[in-house]
Amino acid sequence: MRRGTAGAVLAILAIGSAGAQEEPPTPDLSALEPAVAEQITVLRTGVDSLEGTSAPAEELAAARGELGMAYHAYGMGDAARYWYAAAAAAAPEDARWSYYPARLAQQEGDLASAEEDLDLLATRSPDVPQVWARLGEVQLDRGEAAAAGESLARAFALSPHDPGISFLLGQVALSERRWADAVAHLERAQAGAPRADRIHYSLGLAYRGLGADELARQEMEKRGDVGVRFLDPWDDALTDMETGERLFLLRGRQAFAAGAYEDAAAAFRQAAEFAPESARARVNLGTALGTLGDTDGALAAYEEALEIDPRNVTAHYNVGQLLAGLGRWREALGHLRAAVEANPDDEDARLTEAEALLRSGDPIAAGARLSEAHDALPTSGRIAAAYARLLAAGPVLEERDGARALMLAQQVYQARPTPDSAHLVALALAELGHCEQALEWERKIVDAAREAGEAELEQRASAGLAAFSRDPCRPGTTP
Repeated sequence: MRRGTAGAVLAILAIGSAGAQEEPPTPDLSALEPAVAEQITVLRTGVDSLEGTSAPAEELAAARGELGMAYHAYGMGDAARYWYAAAAAAAPEDARWSYYPARLAQQEGDLASAEEDLDLLATRSPDVPQVWARLGEVQLDRGEAAAAGESLARAFALSPHDPGISFLLGQVALSERRWADAVAHLERAQAGAPRADRIHYSLGLAYRGLGADELARQEMEKRGDVGVRFLDPWDDALTDMETGERLFLLRGRQAFAAGAYEDAAAAFRQAAEFAPESARARVNLGTALGTLGDTDGALAAYEEALEIDPRNVTAHYNVGQLLAGLGRWREALGHLRAAVEANPDDEDARLTEAEALLRSGDPIAAGARLSEAHDALPTSGRIAAAYARLLAAGPVLEERDGARALMLAQQVYQARPTPDSAHLVALALAELGHCEQALEWERKIVDAAREAGEAELEQRASAGLAAFSRDPCRPGTTP
């Protein structure tokens, strides 16, 4: 969620509603710890509060799915399956709500169902590495080494630096007595996870198979109990449900949604105190404080989050937007760049980064970044407009490109014929020296503003008329 002038983002799932056909299960919560029971109750209340409303499908699915995850995390499988199905009904394109039932089946020992569900999901969502890795793990546990090898090879192609996937490939090679391949996979896994000393045992077996008895002995001596698992953010989110921090995050999220920002900040503080190593709690606290106008407090919370997790994208984005809103453009740049690099499809981060470069006195770099942004997001009208404006009226005359500016401006205008996009066309025409045409475009804006009774727009467009009436009419130059 983007919030306020700083464009801050809350780093937890939204709350939605249920709407399944059958009566939902109501597990007995009396035997659970009070905090756990309250966590589930809060989630169920959030679902019920949106029942029958016009909430977006994604929000409904998130609420249903998160309630399912809570039941899943605390061992209530039937209720979990119900809410996962309800989530999938609302957002069938979201692979998580098909993945979690398969994960539940795996954990319950129903490997045949888990494999069937994961195989179907892998076909529907072929670009998700943890789906292929989980499928390979299940197939390996079922003794289907050849199938496991194929699934894990797909996972490796998508995530080649994941030591957990390499470890599983090593297990497949061991089961098929391909000793050299096993060594290659397991050594790669060990290099990627040097503290996972359980890998040494498997390496010892592989070396023994090769007849390298001394190397096998050395590896066996180093074996330990620390294993390695493949990267799986969906499974991590499931594990997160079991932390007490989650309850306070839910309270804070609901308070924030209700506009009770003081209460939200208090809840997020409790979450941070409960989980000293949680970046997420501090990101949410920063968002609440920023909304309350406590800029210093918000920045401090975000800085703490980045100390815990230097690669936290939400924290970088929020800090960058907050600093940009304060006019501290140079300070914002590093954070905005980190946000763009982590999420190249973030239109807002790209635009604010370019603006920060421009306002920091580096229009050439701003132009380069806008060019990259346009290449990455060619359908973004906002990026095209910003780039066209810089090409038509940027402060460095030698860096302007009127022809390209006109092409972009015309595309923007055709997609959305507004006064601003019409003015952009006029700017590009003026940069090319087509002053009469620029004047024609600007007159259209003046006439339309006058007819609509929009005095402010008419005044702005009249200023454009005066500028394009000069000789030369090139933007930013004087007669």
